[in-house]
Amino acid sequence: MRILLTNVNRGEQRHLYFPLGLAYVAAPLRKDGHGLAFLDVQALSLDDIPAAISKHTFDVVCISALITDFKFVQWFSRLVKERFPGVKVVLGGGLSTVSELLLKKSDVDVTVCQEGEETVVELMRAFADNSPLSAVKGIFYKDAAGEIKSTGRRAPIEDLDSIDFPAYDVFSVDRYLRTEKLGFSHPVKSLSVITTRGCPYSCVFCDKGVWGGNYRARSPENILKEVEHLKKRYGVEAVVFSDDLFVLDKKRVHALCDLMIENKTGIAWSCNGRVNLMDEPLLKKMKAAGCMTIAYGLESGSQRMLDVMKKRITVEQSRRAIALTRKHGIDIQPYLVLNMIGEDEESIGETVGFCKEMGLPVGKFGLFTPLPNTELYAMADRAVGMPPLDKQIEQWRDWNDGLTVNLSRLPDDRLLELKSRAESEIRDYYVRHHKRLILRRFMLRYRQMGLRVALGVFQTWVGKYMKYQKRKSA
Repeated sequence: MRILLTNVNRGEQRHLYFPLGLAYVAAPLRKDGHGLAFLDVQALSLDDIPAAISKHTFDVVCISALITDFKFVQWFSRLVKERFPGVKVVLGGGLSTVSELLLKKSDVDVTVCQEGEETVVELMRAFADNSPLSAVKGIFYKDAAGEIKSTGRRAPIEDLDSIDFPAYDVFSVDRYLRTEKLGFSHPVKSLSVITTRGCPYSCVFCDKGVWGGNYRARSPENILKEVEHLKKRYGVEAVVFSDDLFVLDKKRVHALCDLMIENKTGIAWSCNGRVNLMDEPLLKKMKAAGCMTIAYGLESGSQRMLDVMKKRITVEQSRRAIALTRKHGIDIQPYLVLNMIGEDEESIGETVGFCKEMGLPVGKFGLFTPLPNTELYAMADRAVGMPPLDKQIEQWRDWNDGLTVNLSRLPDDRLLELKSRAESEIRDYYVRHHKRLILRRFMLRYRQMGLRVALGVFQTWVGKYMKYQKRKSA
């Protein structure tokens, strides 16, 4: 089969992100003998996409998309069908968690749910042989009568070391090395690496539809092999371990760090942490192995809000993790969100006070948007009444900039006013009272990665602050 792999266009983006999910399914597809091509639609304007896709010849187009990409997938799948009526359109990724709605409202033929490496191979064989799709586990599809069918869940892949490394060479890796950032802002040649799948925690806002709650992890030896491949083949200077729970198995993290130290990889890296799991020996080892940044899902400075989220952390644990992380010379990237059920002026004030106290460089607060198949969605439906799913999905593209559903105790305009005020207040306080932290971040980067990276960090920060001041004065 001739397969065209595509990502999605999200409008103007500061960075292009390597299509890691597509690269993972590309590896087994190529091994199975299929011809692969890639169309990077995130690097194109919408007007240029029709001409670009017409340059390819293919039997199947595979799209990887998030739940916020519904409108683009709707448009793109219609474009494919208009120009190539006999081509099959297959979708995977987070958007597959609303498969029934997507198949009903778009020209997508099949959605691949959960992990895709085994499913796509069986699916393409079924297409090639014209055999029933009902035998392929882990998909939703439209039958000949247009009825939507599900084949049930596929068992998760238990041995992650058995999965081939992503087929990086199918894609123009150099394009992403120039734009993907370590620690989410630092100018080095970096790519993302996934080392675990699944999460055993039960935060009310999280959708586990793709990887589930069964935690599985790659071995340290397997991870090191991929990191060294990226360094040797593509000149990667740093990697972003993008796992939700990189630090859950501390023994595994210690072992990986030992390997990176022993093999003198010289690779800097960042990861997501969890404040209740961090301790001094772990942070000391991570620092020695090249860890530059840890992103923490702090979410809120209000214990009441954390308890509603079922986050299973305390504000005091956040304080301790932040202090320990800084003690060992590791930078912090905080994730903070407003608009949880029961959010009010008091809880927002607690979060603002916490951010000031801890010197957190908060850029923007997120706003909770309930996703289908999550506990928060059911809670929100009981609390405020959720509109029909097909009405909500139209708004999801702008979920991070606008208010889709107000879960708080505040009127819409007051919530947005407090969000904007909190961002300004925290930013101003950080500049006035935490100059030592700003200088420390610069010196850390200078010692770890040299003057080029340190200056890049400083320039990025100054640029962001100047834009903020310009918006504020306007």
